Amino acid sequence: ILIVPLVIVGVATKALDSRIKRYRVADREATAAVTGLVGDMMAAATTVKANDATEPLLDRLDVLVERRRDTAVRDRVLEECLEAFTRGVADVGLALVLLVGAGALASGAFSVGDVALFTAYLGWLGFLPRMMGRALARQKQAGVAFERMRHLVADGDVRRTVTPRHLPIKINDERIRPTVDRPERVELDRLDVVGLSAMYPGGGGVRDVDLSIGRGEFVVVTGEIGAGKSTLLRAILGLAWQAEVTGEVRWNERTIEDRAAFLVPPNAAFLPQVPQLVSDSLAENIAFGDARLVEVREALSLAMLADVVAGWPEREDTLIGPRGLRLSGGQRQRLAGARAVVHRPELVVLDDVSSALDVETELQLWQNLADAGLTVLA
Repeated sequence: ILIVPLVIVGVATKALDSRIKRYRVADREATAAVTGLVGDMMAAATTVKANDATEPLLDRLDVLVERRRDTAVRDRVLEECLEAFTRGVADVGLALVLLVGAGALASGAFSVGDVALFTAYLGWLGFLPRMMGRALARQKQAGVAFERMRHLVADGDVRRTVTPRHLPIKINDERIRPTVDRPERVELDRLDVVGLSAMYPGGGGVRDVDLSIGRGEFVVVTGEIGAGKSTLLRAILGLAWQAEVTGEVRWNERTIEDRAAFLVPPNAAFLPQVPQLVSDSLAENIAFGDARLVEVREALSLAMLADVVAGWPEREDTLIGPRGLRLSGGQRQRLAGARAVVHRPELVVLDDVSSALDVETELQLWQNLADAGLTVLA
């Protein structure tokens, strides 16, 4: 008899299939818009303040939050209605069971033990249609989540998102840090870039670049906005993932086969236009546990940040907040600069490091790098 409500629940869920998915997609997209704007506001807090854009951004956030409220309520109402429907159908199924069994109960065909057993099973029998309806609806909603995750997986196989992996965090209740496999330091005498091209599918990029840098030299690449300066630096370092890169980069006249693996500290360090910081202490953002305190302080001096840090109560242990929110734009840039030089790399690659610095600080920073005898490509 309970097959009847099970079939009804299955048919109803199938009929609502497209609507369940459509409502969940709209809710997830609206939620992503809200969290994305909040994240951008936090990351660009200095820019927002400098442009007096707080009120317009909050107004935009109000619009997105209201849109998300509408989509969330619609999605939840449909889910609750389907849940109420399955409960009602299950109750109807139980009523049918009672009607069919009423004759046997009235005639005494059921013993006391049969009645007790029947009563114990009755609740579970009614629970089955409700759980089936809930599982079917959740399966449709989970399909939406997997489809969104598909864009985050390299080969588009969403099954990889739930592949079991061994991710140890603690051993014997003690926090452990993953080991960093760094290449052996190879002293730089000369870096040669030969016929390097990095072209994007849309046609932008750089073509046939030749460049030579000797040990201790300070080389600056200049050009208009969009000329390809950042692309050139990333191609040299093996970081231009989305471009088609050809040509060679030679370290002491030997071609570097895997630039992304070789051009890391202590051989090379890269400071991008927008440095990535983590919500941890100042020292951890510079060293990531792979440098001594004295090296961190030397790096802070080189990056023109030592005097500022000396005035903070917790000095190098100061927490900088998500993405360095507690620091100014210039302090974030100098902190990332300290990270680039903390291991005294053979080559320092800087991408528009002075964009957030005032003129005096920028000049002193360049002078510090030159006086340190570092080989710099900027």
